[in-house]
Amino acid sequence: MKDSDLGKFFKKIAFRKGRQAAITATARKIAVILWNMVTKKEKYNPTNEYVFLDEKRRAIALLRKKISKFGIDPNELGIFSRPSYKLAHEKIISDNQ
Repeated sequence: MKDSDLGKFFKKIAFRKGRQAAITATARKIAVILWNMVTKKEKYNPTNEYVFLDEKRRAIALLRKKISKFGIDPNELGIFSRPSYKLAHEKIISDNQ
């Protein structure tokens, strides 16, 4: 995953030492993580949690609902890119009234 800690690590090493060295370093890092998980029974705790696309979509939908509850038209803010979002907003407004 490009946005993960390992992806960032790979890019950093690839920039400094080249792609082949980055592959080797990242593979070693994964091996160390797995070794610690198996031998020490530690959970893998990345510094930044990866947010999956469906989680991002749910968060955006929740933000749209909150904006609509304040009586602000998200279309004016440029939030809605699809006509179906506008229809959903209009339905929420009609339900709240």
